[in-house]
Amino acid sequence: MPAPRKYPDELRERAIREVWTTGRPVARVAKDLGIHKEALRGWVRQAEADAGERDDRLSTAELDELRQLRKENAELRRANEILKAASVFLPRRSTVPGRGRAGDRPPASEGLGVHPVCRELDLSPSTYFARKKRPKSARRLRDEQLTPVIEQIHAESGGTYGARRISRALRRKGVRWPAALSSG
Repeated sequence: MPAPRKYPDELRERAIREVWTTGRPVARVAKDLGIHKEALRGWVRQAEADAGERDDRLSTAELDELRQLRKENAELRRANEILKAASVFLPRRSTVPGRGRAGDRPPASEGLGVHPVCRELDLSPSTYFARKKRPKSARRLRDEQLTPVIEQIHAESGGTYGARRISRALRRKGVRWPAALSSG
């Protein structure tokens, strides 16, 4: 809700019209009408910008559009920050060591609550809390066991081994690697 105006619109229009038609100084017209001279000067400048006579100011329509765009930009930035923080919710395709999986960290750790994140993702907050309560899957438990071994093999190779060589090294150590991941 905009702030209430000190001067009515009719008085503004009358004062601007009087400055334009009579050619009297702004300070004189302002004194006669009981308006502060700088307020009247601003009104006249804005009216000239709206009429296209001034290039140094934005017109009222342009100012309204600028305000609307800034507001929209702020909303989009906030939504973007929420979505970045919410990426913790989303499942990852690969299991990169050191990176969390879905639901590892609460969105509150990112400075946001669960509810704004869920609202932006169009999810129910109960979905997040249900995910937190769910026991770990067999795949996740297996990955947690294998991750330190894989990191060790990778470090021993000087960071040069890829997936194929790491799977061979795991087989040599007697670790059973899932066939779907080692083929290819």
